[in-house]
Amino acid sequence: MSPKGTSVAQYGCCSERRWDASSDLEPHTQEELTEDLRRQLQAVQGKANSAASELVRVRGEADIERKEAKVALKAALNRRVEDLLLELKIAKVELRGAEVVWESERNMLYDRIKECEKLNVDQAEALKLDLALAHAELDVCRKELDFIKEKDISSPLQREESLVLRSDIIQTPTTVEESAKDNARLLST
Repeated sequence: MSPKGTSVAQYGCCSERRWDASSDLEPHTQEELTEDLRRQLQAVQGKANSAASELVRVRGEADIERKEAKVALKAALNRRVEDLLLELKIAKVELRGAEVVWESERNMLYDRIKECEKLNVDQAEALKLDLALAHAELDVCRKELDFIKEKDISSPLQREESLVLRSDIIQTPTTVEESAKDNARLLST
């Protein structure tokens, strides 16, 4: 400070503002200017140091937050992966259960198809047998009709043979083989 209480801040740096001879203020000495500049430099350095410290602190906090965010993100990803793996296991179990049910239903369907095929075969065989019996009965009826249409037989022996033959014709065969035998025997007489 000058004897009159004028500070160097009113003059500024000596390189930027020189002392004006026309001013009513007295010039400062070199020591006073140097001391004022030193104090200003120290203040600027203090502010710079404070700013640097604040920057370091902010960077440190940012690093901590970034690390915490990475840890939290990693934990969240791990939990999500575990959830997905669990869902995958459950889906596999459900899929296997569905496959078992499907195989069981398929086997049941195959069994029903086989039963139906067997039933159809049995029914077809029964129908064939019925048809054969019907043909045999039809043959018997035709032969009986032919017998009725024949002329009267005068010989008693022939009449007796005819009655025996007629009784054989009227008797319905129980099987196709018996019918065939009867037909052959009738044709031979």
